[in-house]
Parts: sequence; C-alpha cells; structure tokens
Amino acid sequence: MSRLLLSCAVLTSSLLACDPPATSSGKPNLEATVVAMSDVAIIPAAAEFETSASTLSDAMGSLCAGPTEMLVDDAREQWKATVVAWNHFALYDFGPMSDGVTPADAFIDSFKAFSQGTSYVQTLRESQRTIVVEGTDLTGEDFSAYNFQLVGLVAIEVALFETATEPPESAASAVADELVAHPNKCTYLVKQADLLAERAVALHRAWSPDGGDYRATFVSATNDALGAVLTGIHGHLEYLDKRNIPSQGYPVSGFAYGIVAANLDEVDNLLAAGDSDSLAARLDEARASELLADHEARITAARDAIATEDAEALGPELIGLAVIHQRSMPVALGIELGLNFTDGD
Repeated sequence: MSRLLLSCAVLTSSLLACDPPATSSGKPNLEATVVAMSDVAIIPAAAEFETSASTLSDAMGSLCAGPTEMLVDDAREQWKATVVAWNHFALYDFGPMSDGVTPADAFIDSFKAFSQGTSYVQTLRESQRTIVVEGTDLTGEDFSAYNFQLVGLVAIEVALFETATEPPESAASAVADELVAHPNKCTYLVKQADLLAERAVALHRAWSPDGGDYRATFVSATNDALGAVLTGIHGHLEYLDKRNIPSQGYPVSGFAYGIVAANLDEVDNLLAAGDSDSLAARLDEARASELLADHEARITAARDAIATEDAEALGPELIGLAVIHQRSMPVALGIELGLNFTDGD
C-alpha cells in the first residue's frame, strides 16, 4: 500500500506562534469547492504537464535528427515550458504523486525529492562526462531502472544546457557540436525525454477513470482532500525557502526564479478555480477578507522579489504564504486537518 496522504503537516517551531484569530462565521459547504479544485485546477495541471513533456520529447527527436544551434535553443525553451508545467502540478504532492518508497515526483525532479536533500547536478555532470568520454552505447539501456538522481528534468537540464567537457560550455552552438560529435549523448537526451513523457502520462492517467481514478477518491473526502491540498502547498512553499531554490536551484539553466513564479501562478489559479465554488469564494463567505488581502499582498510582494531576483526578500513572503495555507485558511473555513486520508490504493 502506498504511503498515507498526510492532510496535516507538523510545523516547525518557528511557525507555531503564527496561529491566526478565528474568522469563520460557520462551516461552509466545501463539496463543490473540492470538485472545482480537482476538475479546474489539479487535473488540468496534470494534463498540461503531460502535453508539455510530450512536446519536449518531440523536440529532442527533432534536435537529434540533425543537431543545430537553433534546435538546441528550441529544445531549451521547451524544457523551460515543461518545467513551468511541472511546477503547476508539483504543488499537489499527494496521492499518485507520493506513490512508492521513493515518491513519484522524485523521478521527475530530483530537487524536489526531499526538502533536506542534495543537489545532484555534479553527480549528473560526472555521469554524463563518462558517457561522452567513453562513448558509452546507450541503445539498449533501460533508463526506467535508473535511480531518481540520474533521471528527470535536472538530468535533461544538465545535458541540454552545457557540454560534458571540463569545464563545461553553455553556448548552444557548443552543445550542438557535441551532439554531432557524440551521438550517444543524443541517445541519452532522447531516452531521458521519452521516459519523462511516459511518467507524465502515468501521473495524469492516475487521476482518470481509465487509470487509477484517484479523482473519485479525492472528491469523496471533502475536508481531508482540502486539507491535503493546503498541506501540499504549505510544504512546497516551505521547501522553496528551506532549500533556497530561488538562488541555488537549477544552476545550469539559471531558471530558478521562473520556477518559483510558476508555483505562485498555480497558487493563484487554485484559489480562483471554480468561480462561485472556488476556495476564494468560500473564504469570502467565511468573512475572511483580511486573510485574502494578506494572501494577495504576499503574492504581489513575492512577484516583485522574483522580478528583481531578490532571494532575501522572497523568502519571508514564501513562508508567510505557507502559513496562510496551513494555519489561517483551515481556521477560516472551520475545518480540522487530520491524518486519516489515504491515497486509495
């Protein structure tokens, strides 16, 4: 059986003093809100990631059919689009996403594997350098057997945004030349992108009736499902700050701030999903206007910090948003976060 979906997280001692005053005037009807979250936010985010990953796989095929500087640039842009799509869906860290001894999301993005974890960029550089230098034949290699550190978006990033030389070169022309000179690196990129696309398909299908039908489990457990969403957002925002992702994450592409912006876009999207049935509407009904105003102000301040790449200013806003989702919103909605929502396996 897969691990429990925890709809309540233990906050660090630094956050325990952040309990807000109760603002709810009563317990609102949240069933339609959970359905809206599923159908207007979560499942479309899974579909977006599947589509983007498939397009990235196609881009790798085109690139390796005849590597050029322009095609390297095109593939890099599609990698960024795929990372944005992933970081919309990555907020929903429960159910199919948390399946397995090593959670499924770790095989997509090794940076997100563990909040206290390690960057595997140097490990990937060394691995890819060996492949290129030794001319390793990867034709029959099964990348699905690789550990999470060696696959996914970060593995593709390292291979696509720099050469395997020491020191590496970042110019698209240099990468194109290396792909021509070392076709085994092309095989590596194509297999990595194909595997990523397969895993994106599996995560999307897990929510559908012809897959795992996790949607049915999710919408049948209103308060716990909502708690799982809020806890997932809290955990992800806290991870961004703890791991100092804005300034230390994804160093090869330099796209870390774009990734944080994608997370904030999805937080906004989730809040508004469903219009009159949305979480924002429920909070408004619960007379939580101050909470919503604080949420909007922190989103705005975070976006300003992203625009100036100010990690020091961004951190407190991410933590403030995390506290709102884990502490303030449940109080306003009159729900109690528990530990009893399983992933339905």
